[in-house]
Amino acid sequence: MFNSIAIGQVAYSEVVCYQLCEQAFIFSVCSCILPIPLYTRYVFNREHDNLIFTNVCHPYTEEQTCALTTAQRFVSSPTTIAAWCSHCVLQCTYTYFPTELSANLAPTTAQKAYWAPILLSNTSNWTNLSLPNDFAANYDTYMSSNYLRVTITCSKRYVTLNVQEAKLTIVDTFAAIGGQTGLWIGLSVLSFIEVCELIYWQTVKWILAFRSWHQVKPSTEIDLEKVESCSDQVDTKK
Repeated sequence: MFNSIAIGQVAYSEVVCYQLCEQAFIFSVCSCILPIPLYTRYVFNREHDNLIFTNVCHPYTEEQTCALTTAQRFVSSPTTIAAWCSHCVLQCTYTYFPTELSANLAPTTAQKAYWAPILLSNTSNWTNLSLPNDFAANYDTYMSSNYLRVTITCSKRYVTLNVQEAKLTIVDTFAAIGGQTGLWIGLSVLSFIEVCELIYWQTVKWILAFRSWHQVKPSTEIDLEKVESCSDQVDTKK
């Protein structure tokens, strides 16, 4: 919608989008557009769904009058805005901002000095106002007590938006299940091997202990013939 020579890449702006659809509506009625923004050269054509080159309405002519009247009609008609600006989405996904109340002294000294000659001059158009009789003598007091100043400022330029997203996907879930299953199977195999090894070594230990016990066991059987022969030999010697 802009002249490619005069301007490069343009970021999306909700305000600019509404201005451009307003220009498109003005062009559909007056066949020209207001030179706001100054670099506008193309408008969106709803009939053919494309961009068309436009001319600027000449000032102080019927074209300018038509454009201004059409612009006022466009702004005052929510139905027309909704029809022509349906493609203008919100620029920000977070539109709530905290507000803080504060008070500032107003008007400033410079502002009082600027308005003093205008309000106190006899030739000024402000002489038609109904001012107190002592307004000139107590000018500062009246201005400080009756002057309202409203200032809108953005306390925070950026707003942090925290979004929670699930980090465990389906693939991660199956991978975790497979890993846990593999770990359980691995532990089961290792445990089975260790139990078998324990049984084997306990069996070997029992067999070795049994053999050594039989080797060192004293003989409890007595040969009677040998005992009798020994006793006969003893009697003969006597």
